[in-house]
Amino acid sequence: MALIVTLNRRASSAALRARRDLTQEGLAEKVGVSARYIQNVEAGDNFPSLPTLVRLCAVLRCDWNELFAGCDKD
Repeated sequence: MALIVTLNRRASSAALRARRDLTQEGLAEKVGVSARYIQNVEAGDNFPSLPTLVRLCAVLRCDWNELFAGCDKD
């Protein structure tokens, strides 16, 4: 049985970005990905690679627990 984990959309998108006063475009620029990629991650259509997750945590100044808090497990 596979375990699929998605980021908590509320924590990873709106709340964490707002806390740093970042738009999707601003976050994308700082992380080194496209704004469309951030949109897809927040929508649950893409899952970031480990290096991208590390950069997301660094830019958002959050830890893994915040990024994955309340995640969905299927």
